[in-house]
Amino acid sequence: MNHKRIPEEILLSLPAYFKPRKNVRPLTVVYQIHGDPELGGTWTVRIDERTCRVEPGQAESFDGKLIISIEDYLRVVAGELPPDYAWNTGRARYIGNFFVQGELNTHFRLPKGKGIRFI
Repeated sequence: MNHKRIPEEILLSLPAYFKPRKNVRPLTVVYQIHGDPELGGTWTVRIDERTCRVEPGQAESFDGKLIISIEDYLRVVAGELPPDYAWNTGRARYIGNFFVQGELNTHFRLPKGKGIRFI
């Protein structure tokens, strides 16, 4: 699999697309991407009122946590693996309130076809 973008680059670009709706409640979502030790890792996406931060590592407490392999994450981002299929087949797992992931999605305006998306 020859993907040009690595998860860290994708996740660190998220604040540029943060366009929060009114009444944003604080959210903390952890992305744990495993597999290749050089490309995988754990990042925390934090949303507070009007800001979005992406930090390396796992937050001590979080509203939700996504666990996925590097290969599957990059396939989802590239549009090669439908997110619903990843969830339904157990290739992606989520710990916490699943509705938080959907709420997180509403605060971003991600460009289509640019290889940036949530799962």
